[in-house]
Amino acid sequence: MLATLDPHSSFFDPREYAQMRERQGGRYYGLGIQITATDGDITATSVFEGSPAYKKGLRRGDIIAKIGGQDAKGWTTEQAMRQLRGTKGTTVHVEIKRRGYEQMIPLDVTRDEVIIPTVPAYFMIDATTGYIQLRDFGENTDRDLKHALHELASTGMRRLQLDIRNNPGGPLDYGPGQLGWARALSDHPLLQPLFAFALVVLTAIYAWATIAFGPRFSNLTDRGILTHGPYRWTKHPAYLTKNLFWWLSALPMLTTTGLWTDAFRNSCILAFVSGVYYWRARTEERHLSEDPAYREYSDWMKRNAPIPRFFAWLAGRKPA
Repeated sequence: MLATLDPHSSFFDPREYAQMRERQGGRYYGLGIQITATDGDITATSVFEGSPAYKKGLRRGDIIAKIGGQDAKGWTTEQAMRQLRGTKGTTVHVEIKRRGYEQMIPLDVTRDEVIIPTVPAYFMIDATTGYIQLRDFGENTDRDLKHALHELASTGMRRLQLDIRNNPGGPLDYGPGQLGWARALSDHPLLQPLFAFALVVLTAIYAWATIAFGPRFSNLTDRGILTHGPYRWTKHPAYLTKNLFWWLSALPMLTTTGLWTDAFRNSCILAFVSGVYYWRARTEERHLSEDPAYREYSDWMKRNAPIPRFFAWLAGRKPA
């Protein structure tokens, strides 16, 4: 089933998911460096300002030759990361090679909490133009970006150059302080499993629709006219079930803060996401309507499919 997910979905094993969440969370316990394996050498490609490694004088381009007394030649970045990271307050001994130095430089670095900066640089290009490098999207990006904007605005910024080159993206948090279905229904032992069952059914229908759809980029790519399975109920079963799942699982109108502003914001952001899917569906229908077979299918759906008939009833229209 995972092989037929749409091209905007990815599967993560537990290790990959943990690494992604660490990057999104913006913090971990370690030395505060980014490393890569180059020609068999573990090389520091970046040192976070204020980190334990930064305070000890480790520099970008340094080769970490030994970690904890072990020769790191030929190690992968994953092997090195496992040795460099650890419990807060513990010490790791490293020996580094640095260009211009004949002898290796020994360092004892105490592991500490490392904050991963998503805005590593910001400055004024000229008297009125500010520059911000947004390297990543994480859970602390809003704080970092607000700080940079405030600092630049206080020095006379009137226009901004926002650099998002090589930014891999990150989470869209439409629910700060949201309650979620599991917590919202925790005091309802009968309703909670029924709600969970509904979410499982929506997931199953989405998987069914995706498998029936096949490995295509969109409805416009070698689609043909699908009339079997969930495509007899609605023209866009995958879009519909995906968005229903998001609304029912998030319940954005319920918040832990009890503030209507949080509920309104969360609902508006999720409504915007659903609106993008609605716009995409309407665009696909407009292009597909050039095919007479699709127009015939669309007319049949208006007369017979339960979901289009339901929406027609809500709008006060009679099915054609």
